[in-house]
Amino acid sequence: MLSPFGPSNALACEQENEDENRKQDLMMEIERIKALEQYEAREAQRGEERLRGAKVLEEQIQQREQERLRQEELRDQVRPSVV
Repeated sequence: MLSPFGPSNALACEQENEDENRKQDLMMEIERIKALEQYEAREAQRGEERLRGAKVLEEQIQQREQERLRQEELRDQVRPSVV
């Protein structure tokens, strides 16, 4: 009588274990890639936000410079009439 733990059963179990390990490795790799893609998407979004923020700052600087020049012109116009 053959034992249930004979060579063919052992090979089948070993093959099942290897298949399961490969499947787990593949699932872990898929999860790693997903996480990496999410990280890259967040970094890209942060970069876009930084660019938008820099643009807003640049616009504010230009507006303040224009306002400063306008105020300076007003002072120059008022000064001769005061003298």
